[in-house]
Amino acid sequence: LDGERPVGFASADSPLAGAVRRAARRRPGPARLLVPYGGRLYELRLARRPSATAVVCRTVARPSALTARELEVLAELAEGRTNPEIAERLCVARRTVATHVEHILVKLGVPNRVAAAARAVAWGLEPAP
Repeated sequence: LDGERPVGFASADSPLAGAVRRAARRRPGPARLLVPYGGRLYELRLARRPSATAVVCRTVARPSALTARELEVLAELAEGRTNPEIAERLCVARRTVATHVEHILVKLGVPNRVAAAARAVAWGLEPAP
């Protein structure tokens, strides 16, 4: 692990460490992830090594003026989750999720949640587990 280290990142059960493990399983070769965590957006660059995965971590600016919570919702959208599922995972009301989705669509200038999810996937946005 190199670069900026959020508090608790090095522990095996941290949300960011979980995102790295999940991405390492799902993506072959080097990967770039964006993970919202603790109100910040982290860019994680993963490189495979023979016996491990090397990770470089840094804080980056949030794209398209999205809030930290909107990024969390967008990451969940990219996983194909419904508003009720997102609400449960983020411990918020369903209507709150719907409002976040509306704001995300406007800020990204996309017509629907599928297009928003596609943008998130292109950015490498991953939900924190």
